[in-house]
Amino acid sequence: MPDAPSSQKSNPSGGTSVVEWITAGVSALFILAIAGFLLFKAVGPPDTPPLLEAKPVRVISVGDRYLLQIEVRNAGGTTAAGISLEGALRQDTTTVETAEITLDYVPSGGRVEAGLYFTHDPDRFRIALTPEGYRLP
Repeated sequence: MPDAPSSQKSNPSGGTSVVEWITAGVSALFILAIAGFLLFKAVGPPDTPPLLEAKPVRVISVGDRYLLQIEVRNAGGTTAAGISLEGALRQDTTTVETAEITLDYVPSGGRVEAGLYFTHDPDRFRIALTPEGYRLP
């Protein structure tokens, strides 16, 4: 009987080697993780539409203008793209100034920082931040 080629290693006891057991265990974990994920997506909570919330963070004076830094969060179950957002400075019922921005996207459960420029100091007015619309990616 000829010897096995030197590139092949045989298990002298004829059983399964430790490397094979480790490979089988890791493979089984991957299969279980994928099956669990698919099961969760199938019977888990349905995807909800984007739920966008914007809030002011701080105001920075930039030359003769003011930068209102904002944070936009998506508490919904779906990513929003092409988000149009309007910022308004209000005094009583009068809108003093508006600014708009379009954000590329805000992932589900994520947040994005952005900024709006105004000629009036936002700290002197009531700030209204309103998401106007989005599209699904």
